[in-house]
Amino acid sequence: MNTMLRFRFKGSRNYVQGPDIFNALLQAHMNTKLENIDVRFNGVVTSNLLLLPKDAQGDVKVHISWDENGKESQYKLIESADPVEERYEYDEQAVVDRVSLDLNNKTARLIERTPYTFCENLVAMNKFLLQSLFPEENGKWYFTRLELDKVISDEELFHIRLVKNLGFRLTKSEIHVGDQKVGNIYFSMVK
Repeated sequence: MNTMLRFRFKGSRNYVQGPDIFNALLQAHMNTKLENIDVRFNGVVTSNLLLLPKDAQGDVKVHISWDENGKESQYKLIESADPVEERYEYDEQAVVDRVSLDLNNKTARLIERTPYTFCENLVAMNKFLLQSLFPEENGKWYFTRLELDKVISDEELFHIRLVKNLGFRLTKSEIHVGDQKVGNIYFSMVK
């Protein structure tokens, strides 16, 4: 599989945001039952990406491992020479406004649906939670990994809970739908 994934920058960003990459992967596999999803980001992406088999050569920006219709599959994404040339509006505050924080329990809960995808909501929520828990920390938070048991519907209300912070080099938050844990999201801070 050699597939070009094309992107647009969100708002004033000059990099492709992780949720857009994840959503493009789902779109490229829209007729496939995906489970045991593990997507790991290895740097900032500034151009369109090539979806390649795991053994292809190149500077890997994203590693993908999941089960496709019950069969384990691995891919990688490498940057192409094809630049991102378009932008679109994105209102992260629209997500934040629908999040309830419980800083004592290190949780953020999406209490109302948004016009955005599950992954866009998740990343905005986790960033908001981390910024609220650690306001004195100066740096930029990066979405570095997503583990999911299965694809979660964009309409799903869910909550996250910070469970690990390794000196801001890596944080881990559990993702819950109702009372069921469905995955983990990881962020790193670059100072």
